[in-house]
Amino acid sequence: MTRSAPGRERAVLLLLGLAGAVVTLAAGAPVWVRAQVRTAVGVAEVVADGRSAAPVATALGLVGLAAVLASLIGRRFARTVAALLLLAAGAGVVTASARVPGEAAAAVAGPARQAASVTSAEISGLRVAPWPWVSAGGGVLLVLAGTGVVLRSRRWATPARASRFERDAAIVRAAGPGAGPTAAEDPAATWDELSRGSDPTR
Repeated sequence: MTRSAPGRERAVLLLLGLAGAVVTLAAGAPVWVRAQVRTAVGVAEVVADGRSAAPVATALGLVGLAAVLASLIGRRFARTVAALLLLAAGAGVVTASARVPGEAAAAVAGPARQAASVTSAEISGLRVAPWPWVSAGGGVLLVLAGTGVVLRSRRWATPARASRFERDAAIVRAAGPGAGPTAAEDPAATWDELSRGSDPTR
C-alpha cells in the first residue's frame, strides 16, 4: 500500500526539521574561530568551538529537536505550537550563527585572556571556519520545516489514538448523561436482567 500524499508531506517536513536540528547541534562541536595571542613566553593559539562562540544556537537546536518530536506525536493544536517553535528556533539559530564571523574576536576573547593571563589580550591572526554557516544552514532547514507544518498540517490526519478517543467521547455525549451500559455490554447488567426474569437478549 502506498502512503498518502499528506503522509508523505508530513514525513518530508519532519525529516527536514530533524535534519536542521541535527546539523545545528553537530556544527556546534568543531572549532569555529582560531586566533593567536601574545603571552609572557611568546605566542599561543586560542580557539573557540561553536558551543562557546554561539551558545544560543546550540540551545535553540535542542529546542528545534524537541519541537520536531512534538510535531510527530501531537494533535493539531500541539503541531501548530511546535511549528511556531520550529520557526522561532530556526530564526534564532540563523541569527546567532551568522553573527560569529563578524564578531570573531569576541568569540575568542575569553580564551585569549586566559592564555595571556591579562584582562585585555592582544589578539591577531583571526581565522573563521565555515561551521557558522553550516549551523546557519541548519537553522534555515528548521525555518522551512516550521513554515511547512504551519501551512500544511491541517491536511494531516489526527493520530489514530486521538481519533479513537474522540470517537468514544462523541458516542458518550450522544447517548446522554444518564445513559449507562446495556445488558449486552455489561455482564452485571445481564445478571440483573436474568434475576428479574427478563430476557437480556431482547
